[in-house]
Amino acid sequence: MIKIAKKMRGIHLNISTIASKLWFRIHAEKIVDSVSRLVVNKELKPLAC
Repeated sequence: MIKIAKKMRGIHLNISTIASKLWFRIHAEKIVDSVSRLVVNKELKPLAC
């Protein structure tokens, strides 16, 4: 029983780490996209004016 519980805990940790990595990757892409948009807007607005 203890071995099974340890295995389940390990699997749960793996799932949570994978999920957090995926979440971080998705959000990192969104953050980079929004930051690059802000930079582009700041770069282009003075030129437009």
